[in-house]
Amino acid sequence: MALQSSGQIKLSEIAAEYGGAVPHALSEYYGDGNAPGSGEIELATDFYGTSSGAAISGKSWSAGGNYPVSNGSTAGCGTVSAAMGWGHAEGSSSSYTYNGSTWSSTAGLATGIWQHDGCGTTSAALSIGGRIGGSQSTNCQEYNGSSWSSGGSLATGRRYTAGNGIQTDGLAVCGWGPSESTLTSCEEYNGSSWSSGGSFTSGGLAHWTAGISTSDCISGLSGVVRSYNGSSWSLETSTGTSRTGARGAGTTSSNALVISGYGVSAGTKITAVESYQGSSWTTENACSTEYTQGGRGGQASNSAIKHSGYPNSGSTNVTEEYA
Repeated sequence: MALQSSGQIKLSEIAAEYGGAVPHALSEYYGDGNAPGSGEIELATDFYGTSSGAAISGKSWSAGGNYPVSNGSTAGCGTVSAAMGWGHAEGSSSSYTYNGSTWSSTAGLATGIWQHDGCGTTSAALSIGGRIGGSQSTNCQEYNGSSWSSGGSLATGRRYTAGNGIQTDGLAVCGWGPSESTLTSCEEYNGSSWSSGGSFTSGGLAHWTAGISTSDCISGLSGVVRSYNGSSWSLETSTGTSRTGARGAGTTSSNALVISGYGVSAGTKITAVESYQGSSWTTENACSTEYTQGGRGGQASNSAIKHSGYPNSGSTNVTEEYA
């Protein structure tokens, strides 16, 4: 039964819906309802109208507030009500937050970056890799809710990598490495340094990813989908539509969404959206504007947000909410 949509909501009521260990703590409910994967949880904002049976499927897309910049190669993170986007062109240090209706500027990145990705929340975001001065970079940066600072460097410089997880439990999946090499390697972040993770087996750039933990996430490219358990990748059911440059959302390997991208068979960018509940893919309501290399916020179990990116012509500042 869904939680109430107005009035005071108590931790005990959230516990009754989602379970957990006694004595209950808000940290038990990261990723449940509309709660972020880390950082501050707001009872009303994150749990009004949600239920433990809610999945990232069966929703509809609606227009949100336009992103401040019309461009692509943008990273993003967060949820429908608390999202971020940063970097959008060579050397760009711009950074923005979203409150569910409008975007606002934040302090700029410590180092301008693009063709990167990210993960986390509006109070603890992580920017991963990218391109600086025409070269693949090991650069990573952390956001603490007010400013950006340098984080631990990747072992291998990479752009068009796929970021996943949270600031203290992050993952960088494949991408383009030095000399434009296609990487199969993945790296894990513990909040201060990167270490080698399991190989994806088939390399590439512009994977999509979903999940808020390196021990339970999912990623794909060109129809090939694999889940990760913290040490190795396992083959999952292929998406119905083969695509590259898509974006992912969702909290686990069995509750994921893949959004838009370049349709391999169609030979063009597509608006198709699919959800995964652990065994098969389901066609969902299409988004209105196709895109690749745009930002997204997918750290909630039953909603997602997409913004900016490259449609079939030019670039866009469109924001869409899936809820």
